[in-house]
Amino acid sequence: MTCIEREQSLHPVRVPINRGLRYLAPSHLFLGRGLGAQAERLQRTLDAMSRDGSLQALQLPSRHVLALHNPGLPPATPLDVARYWF
Repeated sequence: MTCIEREQSLHPVRVPINRGLRYLAPSHLFLGRGLGAQAERLQRTLDAMSRDGSLQALQLPSRHVLALHNPGLPPATPLDVARYWF
């Protein structure tokens, strides 16, 4: 039995299809050295998509969402920038 299987057996979580859990955790995308121009273009594109709403359009359909606290986020995490978080 893996750690994940053991944990799931101790604390099963079942979420109805019309509900969701939200746990803020940043995702990072790393590009190789020498790709500075591509990184800047990617940043501009993601920022533009965030501003015009097309990034949010990629989310799952509306659900009732229970937000979970993530104590592992560093204090400098920009939680007040709503467009960064789904």
